Amino acid sequence: MIGKRTRWNITPYVGGGPLHFGMTSREVGKFDDILGKPETSDHELSKILREAIKDNPDAAKILADSGLNLQDGEPVTERRPDLKCEYFDGRLGTIDFFPRGKVGLFINDIDLFNTETQGLLQQLEKANGGAQEYMGSVLFAKLGIILGGYYSSKSKKVYDTNDDRDVCIYSELALEKLLTMLKHPYKKVSFFPQVK
Repeated sequence: MIGKRTRWNITPYVGGGPLHFGMTSREVGKFDDILGKPETSDHELSKILREAIKDNPDAAKILADSGLNLQDGEPVTERRPDLKCEYFDGRLGTIDFFPRGKVGLFINDIDLFNTETQGLLQQLEKANGGAQEYMGSVLFAKLGIILGGYYSSKSKKVYDTNDDRDVCIYSELALEKLLTMLKHPYKKVSFFPQVK
């Protein structure tokens, strides 16, 4: 569990709290006392896969093309009690926070988990210079943030509960990879009242 009501500030494309993009899982592990130990990791899977493909070049190519980095042994994903870290080429590229109210997560003095949703989305839209949406996930690209569980693209309504929310912050490389990979791009959305 992240420490009780620890204030973590997000710096766009740099990191959040003591975690900075580009860190290795070993460096992130220095904060186990704050973050909690990893509950699951793709590191074990990487070891098994490396052993299985060592004499099969075709399987190695398929796995390499899938994005799994088996060469340096770093995990692709580490799940901890209240967050998930994803590594690209062995370096921290995304941090997905699931604090369930246990951490004060802030950007520009905006509390991302304890601010009324409509007001939060408006503040972030203003700070970002706009917002984009894809299947309910809200992207604030200049801030390097995607919010999940705050908005329904079907009903065009915001959610005011914290239960299923997450805030994912990205390195520039990780966000670029995500946006390139999507078949349907994020579309512009506004959380301010529309003038007719």
